Amino acid sequence: MMLLGPMIGAFAGAWFQLHEHPEVIRHGVVVSIPSVGEVAAGIAVGTLLGIGGAFLLAFTWAAVRYRLWGDKVWQATHLSSDREMVFDLRNRRKDMPADPSHLGAVECLLKTPAGEIIDYDGRLEPRRNPYGLIARFPIEPEPGVYEARWSVAREGQRLHEVARVKTVWPEQ
Repeated sequence: MMLLGPMIGAFAGAWFQLHEHPEVIRHGVVVSIPSVGEVAAGIAVGTLLGIGGAFLLAFTWAAVRYRLWGDKVWQATHLSSDREMVFDLRNRRKDMPADPSHLGAVECLLKTPAGEIIDYDGRLEPRRNPYGLIARFPIEPEPGVYEARWSVAREGQRLHEVARVKTVWPEQ
């Protein structure tokens, strides 16, 4: 499937160089024929554009899929508390649960109703059923919308978001 874009791009580049080049046909008379180098350049440009388009399409699909359905493995939830804000990162898979100890670096950010971003700096508590992690933010809850974002980084990778949750406090 990923080869389809470059192949279409190469075909389009070659077609453009052979048939639509402005120096090839004038008033129905063949004036010049594009050189092998010109055709190869058209193919190379078309191939690069096809590869770029295929990667852009794959990235866009991954971003849209995450926005609509979330991560396949992890989901974030809010656990109610009157004295602090508590969020957890749970394993969504029932068939093959993943232990969060394999995640590497884990970060939880909380956006308060006032717009302040708080980075969780405590020790994440493990959760066993379902597998997951718990972050307790020792702040006095104020009414409004809270958003928690969980990011992970496996060895040698940078942090990337795996789950988020918005919640209204106090719960209606």
